[in-house]
Amino acid sequence: MIRSILLAASVAAGFLVTARDVAANAKLLSIYAAQGNGGNLQVIGIGRADALPNLADWQYSGDGSWHAGFALPSPGVRLLPSLAVAPGNGGNLQVVGLGSLDNLPYLASWQNSSDGSWHAGFALPSATAPGAPPGAPPVALSSIAMANGNNGNLQVVGIRAVDSLPYLASWQNNSDGSWHAGFALPSPNVALSSSIAMANGNNGNLQVVGIGGADRLPYLASWQNSSDGSWHPGFVLPGPGVRLSSIAVAPGNSGNLQVVGLGANDGLPYLSSWQHSSNGTWEPGFLLPSQGTPLSSIAVAQGNSGNLQVIGLGKNDGLPYLASWQNSDGTWHAGFALPSTGVRLSSMTVAPGNGGNLQVIGIDAISNLAYLASWQSSSDGSWHAGFPLP
Repeated sequence: MIRSILLAASVAAGFLVTARDVAANAKLLSIYAAQGNGGNLQVIGIGRADALPNLADWQYSGDGSWHAGFALPSPGVRLLPSLAVAPGNGGNLQVVGLGSLDNLPYLASWQNSSDGSWHAGFALPSATAPGAPPGAPPVALSSIAMANGNNGNLQVVGIRAVDSLPYLASWQNNSDGSWHAGFALPSPNVALSSSIAMANGNNGNLQVVGIGGADRLPYLASWQNSSDGSWHPGFVLPGPGVRLSSIAVAPGNSGNLQVVGLGANDGLPYLSSWQHSSNGTWEPGFLLPSQGTPLSSIAVAQGNSGNLQVIGLGKNDGLPYLASWQNSDGTWHAGFALPSTGVRLSSMTVAPGNGGNLQVIGIDAISNLAYLASWQSSSDGSWHAGFPLP
C-alpha cells in the first residue's frame, strides 16, 4: 500500500523520468558499472539532486569511445545511494535499488540487450517475514546485492533492516523475465553488517558473504545449489581473525573464489578467506602484500590474463591504488599508486570495458561528476591515467 501511494504521488507530482530533462554530467551520489547491450559498458549512478537513477556515461565496446548518458526512465521513486546492477533474462541489464522512504526493492530501470533501449521498472515483488499472514507488507531492507544463481536466474539478496539477517528479496526467472518474491534465507542466524557481496563459487553455486555486525568477521551467510536452486545456511569463514570494515568477492586463479576485505583498524587489504573451486572447501587467508597505504574502500575484478586485481581508494588522499593483484598461479603481489587524473574520489567502481580493458571509474569528491580514474590494457597489463567522462 505504501509503495502504491509513493508511486501515485510521484506521478501526480510529475516526477516520472519521462518528464525529466536529459541528465548529462549529472552530479552523483554513487556509481556502478556493468556491461550492457553489445558489451557496451554502462555507468549507472544515483543523482545527487533527485535521488533518481542516471546513465552517467557509456563506453562503446567497438572502439572504447565514451559517450554522455541521460536520466534513466524509472518509476520516479527516490532511491538510497546503494544500487545493484547485473544482467538478467536475455542479457537485459537490470538496475535494482531500495526506496529511500520504504527501504523496499525496486527495479529502477532495465536495458534491452537487443537494441540498447532503456525502460522504466516497477516495485518488485518482495519477501515477507516468516509466518507473516497473506497480504503482509514486505520486509524493509538496509542493503542489497545481486548476482545470477541457478539456471541464470537473477537473485536479489538483502539485509533485513530490523534484525540484519539475509533475505532473498526477489528473483527473476531467466526464461521469461518474470519477477517473484523471495523469503528469509537459511543462515547461521548471525546479524550482519550492511556490507554483503555475492559471486559464483564451486560448481557455479552462488555464495552470499557478509560481515558479522558484532565481531566484524567474514561469514558465508547462505549459499544456493546451482543444480536445483535450493538455499543452505553457511557458517563463519576461516580467516586471519582480523575485524573487517568491508568486503568484496570475485573468482581468482583456477576459479577459486576470493574474499577480500579491509581491516577495520588498519585499512589494509586482507585475503579474508578463499574457496577451492574443485571441492568447495574454504581456507583462511592472510594480510595481502600491498604498498601499505590505508584504504577507505575496495573493489575486485579480473584484469589482464584473468589476473585478479584489488583496487582501492586511499583513505587519506582519495586516489586510486592497485592494492594487490593475484597471478594465475595464485601468488599475490603488491601493487602501486595507479596513474590517474589526480582527482580525489569519493567512491569508485571497477568493471571490464572494451577489449576486456579494466576500467576504474569514480566520482570526483568536489564536483560529484564521473571520472575514468585509470584503466588497464588487457594485452599487456599496463595501467594508464583516465580523464573526465563526458
